[in-house]
Formats: sequence, structure tokens, C-alpha cells
Amino acid sequence: ALASGGSGEPDPKRARPAAPAAVDEDEVNPQYEGETMLAAAHEAALEETQALALVFQPYIPRRLTPEVMGGPVGTAHPETIVEAAAMASVSPPEPTYRPKLDESLLLPPAGGGTSRLSSVQFESVVYAGQAHQGTCEPVEGLTCARGFYIGDGTGVGKGRQIAGVILDNWMQGRRRAVWVSISAELLYDCRRDLKDLCEGLQEIPVFPLHKLPYGQLDADEGIGDGVLFTSYSALIAANKQNERRLDQIVSWAAGGSEPALYAGVIALDECHKAKHAATDGRLRPTKTGEAVIELQRRLPRARVLYVSATAASEVKDLAYMERLGLWGKGAPFPSFADFTNEMSRGGMCAMELLAMDLKARGLLVSRMLAFSGCSYEISTATLTLAQRHLYDSAAELWLKVLDLFDAAAAANDGCAFGSGGGGGNAAGKHVWASHQQFFRQLLNSLKATHVLRQTEDALANGFSVVLGLMSTGAARMADAEARAGGDGGKGETLMEAVSAPAEILRQLLEKHLPTGGDGDGSLAARRDALVAELDALPMPPTALDIVVSHFGPDRVAEMTGRKRRLLLLPDGTARTESRAKPNVPLDQVNLHERSAFMRGEKRVAIISEAASAGISLHADLAFANTQPRMHITMELAWSAEKQLQQFGRTHRARQAQPPHYKLLVSDVGGEARFAATIAKRLAVLGAITRGDRRGASGASFAQFDFDSVHGHRALELLLVAIGDGACEQRLWERFRHFFEAKGAQNQAALAQAQAASNLAAADGNASPAELAAATAAA
Repeated sequence: ALASGGSGEPDPKRARPAAPAAVDEDEVNPQYEGETMLAAAHEAALEETQALALVFQPYIPRRLTPEVMGGPVGTAHPETIVEAAAMASVSPPEPTYRPKLDESLLLPPAGGGTSRLSSVQFESVVYAGQAHQGTCEPVEGLTCARGFYIGDGTGVGKGRQIAGVILDNWMQGRRRAVWVSISAELLYDCRRDLKDLCEGLQEIPVFPLHKLPYGQLDADEGIGDGVLFTSYSALIAANKQNERRLDQIVSWAAGGSEPALYAGVIALDECHKAKHAATDGRLRPTKTGEAVIELQRRLPRARVLYVSATAASEVKDLAYMERLGLWGKGAPFPSFADFTNEMSRGGMCAMELLAMDLKARGLLVSRMLAFSGCSYEISTATLTLAQRHLYDSAAELWLKVLDLFDAAAAANDGCAFGSGGGGGNAAGKHVWASHQQFFRQLLNSLKATHVLRQTEDALANGFSVVLGLMSTGAARMADAEARAGGDGGKGETLMEAVSAPAEILRQLLEKHLPTGGDGDGSLAARRDALVAELDALPMPPTALDIVVSHFGPDRVAEMTGRKRRLLLLPDGTARTESRAKPNVPLDQVNLHERSAFMRGEKRVAIISEAASAGISLHADLAFANTQPRMHITMELAWSAEKQLQQFGRTHRARQAQPPHYKLLVSDVGGEARFAATIAKRLAVLGAITRGDRRGASGASFAQFDFDSVHGHRALELLLVAIGDGACEQRLWERFRHFFEAKGAQNQAALAQAQAASNLAAADGNASPAELAAATAAA
């Protein structure tokens, strides 16, 4: 259920999907004893979810009044904006900065309505300017302008706030700004926000860096004052002459003077792309994270904006936010390492206090669109007996694969992969990465039949459907197409259906099996036998191909990163083709597909990671398709940030109908464990960015959180049962005994405390403190 008006059921005022079709009892797994305990746990999770209604409070910028600011402060935001209740208990500092903006931006139009900058958006411009007047020293000897963090969720208008800060600085003579975003496709949104805000006042040109040549950007050629728009991938790009885009950006920003003197705006939109900027002892920093830090250090006086609703799901992910003054000279912590160590020791509570502290110092705003009317449910995709048999057969095949890699490692004087999860070399990493990807893709394909049925039901009941997944299988399709003798993607290729999980295992065996010590050829023979065994398994096609082929490309708006798609044909073969229609460039395909969905020409949309940020697929009043959205999550993202970004595509401002979210999870325990990891990271994300561990999505994933006393005890019981060779019935008996013993202990403790309370109350000589202590114990 979603907070602030959300519920566990679709809104009764809207069309709702019909009840799921009856399932053949002969096809599904037998119901195991002990389900009543699981049902009780689920009910407890729902009760916790209902308590989330207290998480959020309506947001009003109380410090920003016409009397304080000496003029208009913008009309109320057109949508209901909320803030975590914990954050609402903290007041920002008194506003002392006065932006140089035309008053017409803060007044309603003549015909009535909302000002171009609402009050909550104007508040960000004010506190950003106020923060930029301060300084910090994140590394020794480098004094920088302090930064500002806009952590708002969808519906508040982060792009409009960036445009407001840029316009404010433009009016003060700082006329060169850098806008970094997640994709070049968001250039349109950048231009739209600047045009809507500046129309009739100033014309601020936008220069797309990806369309400009390398080398010096000359004002004589029209690349002068304005906004240089670039993507994070461009920050790390270089040509064959080793000319870097980053150097080009710094040179343009400086405008012929020293880079250290540049004092314009650097807007890091969707800044979570830079989260892996610090090493954690296992992984090296990403090039993107290093480039973002380098850009900030080479332009120390730049006014930096960090903009993302999902800035970090772990404390170490904040390394790129050097300008917030959290570490360094004069900061609470001497270094970033000290900051991460202390915050990690403080746990979730310390992270929540961090967000509240940033707001109290005027360095953070974190508001979001209210979840009023939204609804949420978890749907279980129960595997059929045939699907369970296939899953078990795949697991048995993987045991043989691990044995083969162990043998290969021994032949090459390496360590085993199967027993200890080891393999410190590249082959070992490939084994376990492929293992996880294989079963994720297999479950996606097995869940596809449930997705088709639920999508058909939703369409019949007046919904438009958005299907969310992360993997497209494009690389696996390309491998299979090359093996089938394709023409390199220039035309159509007839081939067999591609199974992403099968291709993953095939690539592992054929490309990553160490055979250096295979003198007698036995390893190669075992490998070939396993490939043959894989080919004999009835592996399902890739999930995305199943859905697109079922509805057809003319009914599905596919917004993914793949250039070609594979259509399954009735005779069991498949055909590959380009996603782009004639006269439509490949880099514009997703925009055309989005437009078709928003116009109602296509009522099913599929979004992958490539389209999980920056686009809007909600029931927008400005478009023809205002049907309520049914957002079905087929596959959970690898990170909490990406999952939350995808949720935000269907719940935005100016929507005619709130969405209904459906999280589809199979009844395989491995997927539930993966969901538990995402649930934990969503809690950390909410703590860091919203000041409340429950504030990230408004939804409770409590039933997936196994990191508890009961979860640890359950794992212990399971391992003991496996070691004893106990049957499933015996395992449930141990669970029941544990919970019954726990319940008896709790009842005894409660009775003892109640008796102490009664005794103290009966004792006329008991002091108020003793009475209070007894009552607290009870």
C-alpha cells in the first residue's frame, strides 16, 4: 500500500482489473503445510504498510512569505506535495538570499492559474543561491563554493528548478552553465524547461555537446554564452587523438580565463549516475564517478547543483557530493573515510539524521508528489509443475557446470568455484555472475505467461499497461544472430527463438572455461556434453520477446536500449528486425514510441533500464491517453535507485488518474531473497534522501525483509535441517516449535510485567517514579 492516501487495493472510483483466471489445481505446486504461518506474516506486513499513512505530511514552504522575501513567492504548486514527517519536524534556516528573477515568474497569469515558478520551486532557487554563497574545503588546499542538493521526487519539477537557478545566475552575469543529464534524449526536456521559464524574458541558448565536434568551442562559431548540455557518458568520452570531452567542457566554461575563476552553474541532473565514485576495497571507482569529481575540482568556484530523487542507497555512494561540506577542513568529519565509517556505525538512524541536518543547514530540499489515490499490490506468479521441473533440471545442470569449472581450475592450478564460491580470477567471477543472471532471466521468462494474462485483463478493464523490466536480452540475441549467419543487423534474419538464459550459459561454457591444462581433451568433451544437455532442455524464449511477439509491435510501445528486436513466429522460428521505422533515426525511436503510447495509439508500454529515468508515461492531462495506468514490475532492478526511478515514470504531476502498481514475484525463494536486498536498500535510500527509512517509495516491502531475528532463525533452522537430511514436514515442525516457544516467552514476560504493575499500583507507598517504571515495563 502507498502512504498518504494509498491503499492495498485499486481505487474503487476507477476501473479495476478482473479477478485472475482460475488456475488448474493439477498444474500448480501442491500447497505445503505451514502456509498459515506465511499468511500471518503477510498480514503483519500489511498492517505495517497501513501505518505508513503517518510517514508523510503536506508540504508548504513556511519560511518563504511575501513579507520575508519582499515580493511575490509564487503560487501554490498545482499538485499536492508531501514531505516525510521526520523532515517536517526540522525547519530550514531563515532565507537571506534574494534571487534576481522577474516578478512575472512568481505571479499567476492574467487568466488565472499557476505561476511559472511555484512556491516550492522558488524555494529551491532561494536556498540554492544561499548555499552557493558559502564555501567548503573537501580536500586540503581546495576551497570550493558550497553546493546544494535537490532531492525531490517526481511531480515537483526538478528540471524547472534547475532552469530557475540558471536564469537567476544569468541575470547576475554568470552566463555559462553546464547541464549534465543521464541521456542525450533528455535534451528536449532541458530546452522545454528553459523555454517555458524564460519565454518573453531572456533567450538562453542550449548547445548539445554530443552534436558538436571535439576541440575548442569557439564563440565566433555560435557556441558562446548559454547552456552546454551533456550526458554522463560524454564526460568520459574521448576521440582517437585522445581529446577528452571533459577538457572541452572545462575550457568552454572558463571562456578564455582561468578555470578556477568560473562561477557559473553546474547542474548534475540524475546525479546518482556518479554514485560509484569511491572505492570500497573490492571495486574500483567508475570512470563516470571519477569524471564528476574531476569536473568539480577543476572548477572550484562553480555553483554545483546535485539533483536526484535517488542520490544514494549506501553511505559510500555519497562520495561525489563533495560540495555539501560533510567532510574536509572545518566540516564535521576530517575525511570521506571518517564520514563513511561513523555513518555506517550509526546505522539507519544516523542516515535519517543526516538528511534532517542537511535540511536544517539549508543544503537540501526533499519533497515529493503525494501518493493519494495510488494503489499497490504484490502478485505471486505460481510456477506450474512443468515449470518447476524445468527449473530443477536447470539447477541440476548448473551443478555439473560447477563441477566442470572445479575440474578446470584444478587442472590449471586454481581454486574451486563450486564449494567455496571462490575463484578469485576472471573465470570465477564469470561463473557466479552468469549463475545469477541465468536464473533471473529464466524466472523472467517463466513469469511472462502471468504477465500476458494480467495485461490482457487490465486492457479489458480500461487500463493502459506499463511493463517494467531491466534486461532486454539484446546482447544474447546478437550472439545468436551472429551464430545463425546474420548480416550484421542491416536487414532481417530468420533464426530459431533465442532463450536469454540458455545463451548466458552457452557463452560461459564456450568462452570462459579454462582449458589450458586440458591435455587429453576431457574438459572440452565434458563441455560439449553439457552444451548438448542444455540444448535438450525446453528453455523458454527471452521474456521481452514473448511479450512483444504476443501483442505485436503495432500494439506495444517498446522503450529499451536495443536497436533490433526478435519476433517469435507461429511455426516456432523467429525473425529479427530493426526497431526503427523508415525515416526515424535510431536515437529517436524511444521518443516516437512514447508519443504513440501517450496518444493512445498503443496501450501497452515496455520500459527497460534505458528508459527508466527522465520520461513520463503517466495519465497526463495534456495528452489523449488519460486511461489509468497499471504498472506491472516484471523484473526488479539491480539497485534501489533504478527501481524507484522506474516507479516514478507512471506517477507524476498533472495526471488524470493515479496509477496502480503490481509487483510480480514468483514463488521461487531465490527471487524473494533478491527482493529482500532491494527492500533493505530502499530503506537506506529513504533514510538518506527523505530522512525516513520508509520515505523512498511510500510502499512497504516489509514482507521481503528477511534481515530480522525471525529471518536469521529461519536460516539457521534451514541449514540444520539440510545437515540432518530432514524432510520438509520436519522443517515446518521446527519452525512451528520455534514460534510457539517465542509466543510463550512473550506471554510470560507480559504477565510478569503486568503483575509488577498491579503490585506497585496497590502499594500506596509507591512513588510516582516507581509507578511509571512499572507501567513502562508492562
